[in-house]
Amino acid sequence: MKSLVFLCLLLLPLFLQGQNLIPNGSFETITGCPSSPDKGVLHTRPWYITNETPDVFYKTCPNHFSDHPFWHQKYQPFEGNAFLGLGGILAFNGMIASEGVGVKLLEPLEAGRAYFFQMQIRNKGLDHFDLTQLRNCDTSPRKQIGIYFSEDSAQVIVRRELVNGAYLTVEAYSPNRLVMADSSRDIFLGQVRDWHTYSNCFIAEGGEQHMGLVGTLGQHNALLPCVNLDSVGAFHWFYHDIDAVQLLEIPEELTIDTLTCLNRGWQASVKDLVPFPIFEEANIRWEDGKTDERRIFWEAGTYTVYLELPCVTVPFHIRIRKQEDCNSYLHMATAFSPNEDGINDRIGPVLSSSWEIGDFEIQIIDRWGRTVFTSSDPSESWNGRYLGRMSPEGTYHWQIFYSVRNEPLNQRFFERGWLTLFR
Repeated sequence: MKSLVFLCLLLLPLFLQGQNLIPNGSFETITGCPSSPDKGVLHTRPWYITNETPDVFYKTCPNHFSDHPFWHQKYQPFEGNAFLGLGGILAFNGMIASEGVGVKLLEPLEAGRAYFFQMQIRNKGLDHFDLTQLRNCDTSPRKQIGIYFSEDSAQVIVRRELVNGAYLTVEAYSPNRLVMADSSRDIFLGQVRDWHTYSNCFIAEGGEQHMGLVGTLGQHNALLPCVNLDSVGAFHWFYHDIDAVQLLEIPEELTIDTLTCLNRGWQASVKDLVPFPIFEEANIRWEDGKTDERRIFWEAGTYTVYLELPCVTVPFHIRIRKQEDCNSYLHMATAFSPNEDGINDRIGPVLSSSWEIGDFEIQIIDRWGRTVFTSSDPSESWNGRYLGRMSPEGTYHWQIFYSVRNEPLNQRFFERGWLTLFR
């Protein structure tokens, strides 16, 4: 009889996903094909813009890719057919101005509740577009994507003036609460990167109904001497792509029930039991202080592990009941005699043919604690030798980690025992 995991465990990932509070978070739903990406937000409701014109690219729409370094067809969505592009400029006067978008949430945020935010982001680097002499000139601005939440519209106010034929940013700010800003080195090194997952969490103040995604606003952190502050206009464009935006409420606690064969030992991975991105980066802390993600259970009972996120700690209760009348998936002999007489010269597990073994590792350990044999191949057996020499007679400890693909959640098990080597 195979182990049984109750239905509440199987439905746990669906419960955790809950409702994405960001409507049209992958920008897939459109009202029609815009003529070019810079008209895309107008067709991607309920996303909205203010003074700036961020881009939305659609693979299925004509004229959405060109030879422009930021609109090139080599840049594909993270998923589906669409993604958002946010551009910005580095101006000679030391200001940075960026594009931004806003969206109304499906429901207001609840005060004191923890929320999880995640998006895919790609940095397209810097484009020196104005003056030839600036192509070898670089700066070190703090480029980031700001995530804003507010009760009213998440508008970003940008005021620009046309001076000598070039736009000069005079004022740029947001009236809303900046909750998160990603400026990790994985994304913002001024080089073209692949899609990168950014996630974080925060505690809501309550009543927030809008979210804004906005590029860097403000001043340069550093300007090199080759930048002439007496000039006007912009000397760099920078650009970032956004896709798969999610906002989810984090549950206050989690509980699962499982019925398993504890005589074999049950090796559970916390993040396998909760396969959801909210907890992928969580720190693990068991009630006894241990921090291992995997654990072997030999006794029935309730075990609590704490999933520590930057903004909240979620207790995860694992209730284990012992299943009686369990059949083992493998059998290991208790003795063998590797004397090359052709009888019992090797020892290894005998696996039940009715089950499909997944991950596998066997270790045989001598009385001094040395691992004299190890293998990840369940068909491989031990010939009694260690480092090319025959091992002495005596008792050896063995332990086997394995998973059974026919089992719910591809569970991992642990079995152990003793064997005797005779001559």
